[in-house]
Amino acid sequence: MDNLLKTESEEILSNADCKQKYRDFFRTKPALPVFFHPDWLDITSKGGSWDVALTTDKSGDITAILPYYITKKYGQRAIIMPP
Repeated sequence: MDNLLKTESEEILSNADCKQKYRDFFRTKPALPVFFHPDWLDITSKGGSWDVALTTDKSGDITAILPYYITKKYGQRAIIMPP
């Protein structure tokens, strides 16, 4: 199954590694929209939590990011776009 999610040029990171790598990435890219900023996600994620999915190339550079929000809807765990 993992082979379906991973291409030759990408590596899959754990959740804790992803979040820290994302925070580090944001320090080098201040021009990104505020809605992607880790501090914004921390502030607006009351009642749930946020995380980020990302891919990196072989050199460890981030190639794609997708922040998401984990909450409960209708008694079920839901993964949605951040508030």
